[in-house]
Amino acid sequence: MKTRFGSFRGWHIWLSIALSLPILIVGLTAVFIAHDKALNLKSLHIPAAWSPMSQPAMLHRNDTEVRSLWGEAGGTLWLGSKTGLYRVGNDGVPTQIVGPYDVRALQGAGAAVLVAAKNGLWRVEPGEISAQLLHEGDYWSLAATAQGLLAVPKEADAQISLDEGRSWLTWQPAVKATEQLAATMAMQAENGQRTITLSKLVMDLHTGKAFFGKQYEWIWIDIVGLAMVLLTVTGLVMWWRSQRRKVTQLEASQRPAEQPQVG
Repeated sequence: MKTRFGSFRGWHIWLSIALSLPILIVGLTAVFIAHDKALNLKSLHIPAAWSPMSQPAMLHRNDTEVRSLWGEAGGTLWLGSKTGLYRVGNDGVPTQIVGPYDVRALQGAGAAVLVAAKNGLWRVEPGEISAQLLHEGDYWSLAATAQGLLAVPKEADAQISLDEGRSWLTWQPAVKATEQLAATMAMQAENGQRTITLSKLVMDLHTGKAFFGKQYEWIWIDIVGLAMVLLTVTGLVMWWRSQRRKVTQLEASQRPAEQPQVG
């Protein structure tokens, strides 16, 4: 169908070509994100200059993504951000202590500082410029309570420390409470008493969690991501072949016709 701005087929072809690179990037990165742990991408470090957002003209205060703060009595300030843990002394100069990893929470433990990060649970002793890894894994939060110091891992049971974070044990009350919460939520969902936001449903449909659960959502991401990559590549190949065919036909039409030989 043609309009005053051209045919829909033409718009489809040219928009597909113009957006092929973004679609290809989204498709490939979706697959890499789904298999982040298997590929161990967090242990591979590349120059920050490779990212366009790392250029000085594009960096902004909000791009540091500081998520947690801890202040010492002497004036030292600790900043936990997406790019690691930084200590800012009285001279105002930041020093990176842990990184470049996503730091979620900070908590004082006596004179030391505990760090919950995406790559583990850390402890920084007073005056040190490096951190000691206490436990590997992805940690969500830290808290000081009357029972002791509590740490919440992403894929393990809650832990408690009674010696200022030097050693950690599974906290059984939290395990039992979590199991009871799961049972209650399942019962509420079955009885129609539990609701979720439309935003969560949309996100779960987008990631595939609604179909395969959190553990196997990578199946959905692989299917969609690889489909986007294949459609983009095959579309470009088909377009390139059609262009070559047009050129061949044009060249053939411009060749002079052969004269018949007279016997």
